[in-house]
Amino acid sequence: MSAIVAQSLTKKFNSFTAVNGLSLEVQEGEVFGLLGPNGAGKTTTIRMLTCIISPTSGTAEILGKDINRDPSAVRALVGVQTESPSLYERLTASENLEFFAKAYGMGNAARIHSRIRELLEFFDLWERRGGEGLRLLQGHEAKARHCPGDHSRSSGALPGRADVRAGPRVVEANP
Repeated sequence: MSAIVAQSLTKKFNSFTAVNGLSLEVQEGEVFGLLGPNGAGKTTTIRMLTCIISPTSGTAEILGKDINRDPSAVRALVGVQTESPSLYERLTASENLEFFAKAYGMGNAARIHSRIRELLEFFDLWERRGGEGLRLLQGHEAKARHCPGDHSRSSGALPGRADVRAGPRVVEANP
């Protein structure tokens, strides 16, 4: 089964075309990367594939879920770990996770709080749950950044767990 299928994916910002007709297919378990210079459309592509922004034209499916027709289902399947920290400095670790859980539509408060505890315990952060994000030690902050993506239950499409036995594949982006 294909984990990701993109067909003629395009994103324009006014007269600027950030992504122009990208088509690709990534199988489940395959490791791939987007490489290219600044401005080549790598981040824009990931934002479209994770339903943070909508494409101007074209479409993609993540594990059979269409990014245009069913973005909520796609968001439930994927987690994104950005290069820069997403922790809000004035919120505690628990508050950050609660914010992301609600943003991803994880459900009722009891389920959210149960899952927050499960993740914080898994990453050995439960004792620091009341600490502000900024005050987490660098290693703890990195651990906490992984929690919102819900990696332990990820399907593996984006970026989830990768099966390195499949070997890497690189898709080069050209502006």
